[in-house]
Amino acid sequence: MLDVYKREGSFPSSDSIGEHHFFRGPIRSHFRPRRLGSVIVMLSTSYFTLPPVLHALYALFCSGFINVLIAVTLVLAVMYALYKLVALTRVSKGSSYGRSNDDKRTN
Repeated sequence: MLDVYKREGSFPSSDSIGEHHFFRGPIRSHFRPRRLGSVIVMLSTSYFTLPPVLHALYALFCSGFINVLIAVTLVLAVMYALYKLVALTRVSKGSSYGRSNDDKRTN
């Protein structure tokens, strides 16, 4: 597809491709039908994991104000730590290795 783009300046159209094998659009992609196995796996894991989690939340909120305050503080601390970790991956925090001298002066 990149060769066609470099030669013609646009991605190949899907007009010449059969209707039932590929989606229509500027970029062709193979059609894959939905699988029942994925739904079964999602439902079974939800069935086994959601009740204990909901029971733990219920027990936490019924255990007292101090425990709820500690849990909320821990969740907020983890969220803040994740925010800081994501901030480290910003492009603006990257090094200037590989830039030309003109690019370094403008930034």
